[in-house]
Amino acid sequence: MKRILLSFLILVLTCLCVSCDSLDQEENYSYTISYLNADMSGLVDREYESPHSSDETKVMAGELLKQLQSSGDDAKAKSPISENVDILDFQIQNRQLAIFFSAAYYERSGVEEILSRAAIVETLCQLEAIDYVEFYVEDQPLMISGNAVGLMSRDRFVLNLDSEGKEQSRQITLYFSNKKGDRLRAVSTTVTYNSATPLAELLVNQLIQGEETIQGMKNNSSEVRPAIPEDTILNNLTIRDQVCYVDLGSGFNNLLSGISSEVTVYSIVNTLCELANVNRVQFTVDGEPQDKYGEMDSFSSVLERKLDLVEQTEQ
Repeated sequence: MKRILLSFLILVLTCLCVSCDSLDQEENYSYTISYLNADMSGLVDREYESPHSSDETKVMAGELLKQLQSSGDDAKAKSPISENVDILDFQIQNRQLAIFFSAAYYERSGVEEILSRAAIVETLCQLEAIDYVEFYVEDQPLMISGNAVGLMSRDRFVLNLDSEGKEQSRQITLYFSNKKGDRLRAVSTTVTYNSATPLAELLVNQLIQGEETIQGMKNNSSEVRPAIPEDTILNNLTIRDQVCYVDLGSGFNNLLSGISSEVTVYSIVNTLCELANVNRVQFTVDGEPQDKYGEMDSFSSVLERKLDLVEQTEQ
């Protein structure tokens, strides 16, 4: 009987030891924190481990924001949130994270500000419950060049510098006019960048520049022609709730001879709708809605992609 009791006590003690070891070895979850590189010309990533899973959204959002405020002793990484900037609050609702910064946020501008914003969005959107991030300064939406930036997702930016500062490439699809000017043709190509750039803006500006500026274009440039008037200027572009709001300069109204107005408009719409965070587009010209564009009515409406306007070609 004593032997049985002794064996039972040993078994209980063994189980307790195993349980204690399991508690000591707490599982950690891995995350990536994006920082600015040393000369603030690109981004670098650093691994970060936390005992909290991505499902603990509120806790992890606060933890990641705290990490973004300090890069520690890493001389090759700079914080995307300046030491003068305070995070006043953050709120999560409907898969959207709103961050409220102090007024010192506006101390950064240009490429440095874009990179800082990209690093914050890239870091926070890795949480499963966050698809979009919106910036506020005090209690007002972040304004750049007089326009609200709006919701941003990871697809908003082309983060093309890796941790070694080398250029990276991205595959894109653009829609140009066919030679007759009555249909669209899809052009797939690879483009290379040297800074973090809002991808939607990059695509529209590439359409304006025309197909001859594309290097290594898969489609023969002799088969397509520009669909956008060359003196068009992109004034502003904002994405919100998967609608891309595009404001163009008045030069867009200088219609191209031999190009259908519908082809011109859907050159932009179809191209932007290739992005994961865009499914509709709405235009303004110099900040004002315009009901008609050439022979096309309802130009001011919210437009969806029109694939039946695309000419099918042999690969």
